[in-house]
Amino acid sequence: MEHAYIALNDLKTSSDSYGKEKLTLAMNRTEAPAATWSDAEQLIFSTDDSWERELTIFRDAILHDRPIDTCGVEDAIQLMEMVDKVYSQ
Repeated sequence: MEHAYIALNDLKTSSDSYGKEKLTLAMNRTEAPAATWSDAEQLIFSTDDSWERELTIFRDAILHDRPIDTCGVEDAIQLMEMVDKVYSQ
Protein backbone atom coordinates (compact mmCIF):
# COMPACT_ATOMS: atom_id res chain seq x y z
CA MET A 1 0.00 0.00 0.00
CA GLU A 2 1.24 3.47 -0.82
CA HIS A 3 0.98 6.09 1.90
CA ALA A 4 2.51 9.07 0.16
CA TYR A 5 4.25 10.21 -2.96
CA ILE A 6 6.78 12.80 -3.99
CA ALA A 7 7.22 14.14 -7.53
CA LEU A 8 9.68 16.55 -9.09
CA ASN A 9 8.32 18.10 -12.27
CA ASP A 10 10.03 20.36 -14.76
CA LEU A 11 13.51 21.71 -14.23
CA LYS A 12 14.58 25.26 -13.50
CA THR A 13 17.17 26.40 -16.04
CA SER A 14 18.56 29.78 -17.01
CA SER A 15 16.55 29.69 -20.27
CA ASP A 16 13.27 28.74 -18.51
CA SER A 17 12.66 26.30 -21.35
CA TYR A 18 11.43 23.60 -18.96
CA GLY A 19 9.19 25.81 -16.84
CA LYS A 20 9.37 26.35 -13.12
CA GLU A 21 10.69 23.51 -11.01
CA LYS A 22 7.86 21.97 -8.95
CA LEU A 23 8.14 19.59 -6.03
CA THR A 24 4.88 17.90 -5.02
CA LEU A 25 4.39 16.08 -1.73
CA ALA A 26 1.12 14.25 -1.10
CA MET A 27 -0.35 11.92 1.47
CA ASN A 28 -2.71 9.11 0.48
CA ARG A 29 -5.93 9.38 2.46
CA THR A 30 -7.96 6.64 0.75
CA GLU A 31 -7.41 3.00 -0.15
CA ALA A 32 -6.18 1.72 -3.51
CA PRO A 33 -7.10 1.13 -6.30
CA ALA A 34 -9.19 4.33 -6.24
CA ALA A 35 -6.79 6.25 -4.00
CA THR A 36 -7.06 10.01 -3.96
CA TRP A 37 -4.29 12.38 -3.02
CA SER A 38 -6.15 15.04 -1.08
CA ASP A 39 -3.32 16.55 0.97
CA ALA A 40 -0.98 17.60 -1.81
CA GLU A 41 1.51 20.38 -1.17
CA GLN A 42 3.35 21.91 -4.11
CA LEU A 43 6.55 23.91 -3.80
CA ILE A 44 7.58 25.99 -6.81
CA PHE A 45 11.19 27.05 -7.29
CA SER A 46 11.62 30.01 -9.60
CA THR A 47 15.32 30.58 -8.89
CA ASP A 48 18.10 28.05 -9.29
CA ASP A 49 20.99 29.02 -7.04
CA SER A 50 22.35 25.48 -6.61
CA TRP A 51 25.51 26.10 -8.64
CA GLU A 52 26.27 29.28 -6.72
CA ARG A 53 25.79 27.51 -3.38
CA GLU A 54 27.93 24.55 -4.43
CA LEU A 55 30.75 26.79 -5.66
CA THR A 56 30.63 28.83 -2.44
CA ILE A 57 30.96 25.66 -0.35
CA PHE A 58 33.83 24.46 -2.57
CA ARG A 59 35.64 27.83 -2.46
CA ASP A 60 35.25 28.12 1.32
CA ALA A 61 36.60 24.60 1.81
CA ILE A 62 39.72 25.52 -0.17
CA LEU A 63 40.23 28.95 1.40
CA HIS A 64 39.69 27.74 4.97
CA ASP A 65 41.30 24.29 4.55
CA ARG A 66 38.28 22.31 5.71
CA PRO A 67 36.45 19.29 4.34
CA ILE A 68 33.29 19.49 2.26
CA ASP A 69 30.70 17.96 4.56
CA THR A 70 27.45 18.63 2.70
CA CYS A 71 27.57 15.41 0.67
CA GLY A 72 29.99 13.08 -0.99
CA VAL A 73 30.45 9.92 -3.01
CA GLU A 74 28.84 7.80 -0.29
CA ASP A 75 25.70 9.95 -0.49
CA ALA A 76 25.56 9.58 -4.27
CA ILE A 77 25.90 5.80 -3.99
CA GLN A 78 23.16 5.65 -1.37
CA LEU A 79 20.87 7.74 -3.57
CA MET A 80 21.44 5.49 -6.59
CA GLU A 81 20.74 2.41 -4.47
CA MET A 82 17.42 3.94 -3.42
CA VAL A 83 16.55 4.73 -7.05
CA ASP A 84 17.39 1.13 -8.02
CA LYS A 85 15.05 -0.15 -5.30
CA VAL A 86 12.23 2.07 -6.55
CA TYR A 87 12.61 0.81 -10.12
CA SER A 88 12.89 -2.83 -9.07
CA GLN A 89 9.51 -2.76 -7.29
